[in-house]
Amino acid sequence: MTVIIGVIILLIVIQLPETVEPYSGRTEFQKTGKPWNEEVFSMVDFEGPALNEQVAYGRKLVTKTADFNGPNSTFPFAGNNLNCSSYHLDGGTKPYAAPFVAVSRQFPQYRGREDKEGTIQERVNGCMQRSMNGKALPVDGEEMSAIVAYMEWLSMDAPLGEKIAGNKFGPFTEIAAFYKSEFGMTKSK
Repeated sequence: MTVIIGVIILLIVIQLPETVEPYSGRTEFQKTGKPWNEEVFSMVDFEGPALNEQVAYGRKLVTKTADFNGPNSTFPFAGNNLNCSSYHLDGGTKPYAAPFVAVSRQFPQYRGREDKEGTIQERVNGCMQRSMNGKALPVDGEEMSAIVAYMEWLSMDAPLGEKIAGNKFGPFTEIAAFYKSEFGMTKSK
């Protein structure tokens, strides 16, 4: 039995790449002074000219959701008058504010809540149903296609399949330290 385990370990070691970068133990904040991946986020310009009309429509849906999909709109899918950008700040481009940058490139993705591998469309509808207190957009509809196209446009320069620093919500201590040093923010008395 010991010989078999030894052979298995040897086979695994032989297949490892020759050059493996050692883990530095340093976070993005310790490496760059900013707690997000500045290289990726600096390439995103959500206010710049959209790649095409579909992307422009997706940007409008994200920043003016209540106007286009709110309860008083002609296409009422959101159950409240909030915008996607109420949660995903700066049109989904602000680091550590649930940004869309690189998100579309991480799907399909296992979601523990649903206990299955899900699509980006299912994730968008999760937001529509839970956060926006509404109903699911048609998966093959114009609105869903536009939102996904906008997310993909924001992610064009992001690494494929990788999570990047600044994605999701961040380590509060590092973000607070950055803003304190950058803007001289101190604890209020």
